[in-house]
Amino acid sequence: MHVTDVQCRVRRGEYERWISISPHLIDDYPKHLLVGIAEDITVFKANMEVLNNHNSKKNSILNILAHDLAGPIGAIGNISLMLAKDTSAIGNPTIDRYLDIISRITEKSIKLIHDFLNQEFLESAGVELNKRRVELVSKYR
Repeated sequence: MHVTDVQCRVRRGEYERWISISPHLIDDYPKHLLVGIAEDITVFKANMEVLNNHNSKKNSILNILAHDLAGPIGAIGNISLMLAKDTSAIGNPTIDRYLDIISRITEKSIKLIHDFLNQEFLESAGVELNKRRVELVSKYR
């Protein structure tokens, strides 16, 4: 029987290390023997924490930028719709065409911003930390 690797933190006062354990059960009747390999992954865990912090900052900056871009672009779109309504009585096809172009560009731009944020969210959400305590001996019985 093989159980997936288990990661655990070992603390004693200020001392802290992360260990990855690859356990294996040797099931020789009537005895059971649990053997495995333990690897110090403290540096890996520290590097992952730095990466996660950078990813969080990146997501925060992207959300701020998207909000700051979508607001003015949406305002431009709304103003172009109001102008189109006010100038429709004039019957100038050139003005109507330009306002229609502005309206379509603003709609596409806002959609592009939202699609980008949704994609970024989906990619970031795929990274999941699974933290739980595990009783190794019970996993092999």
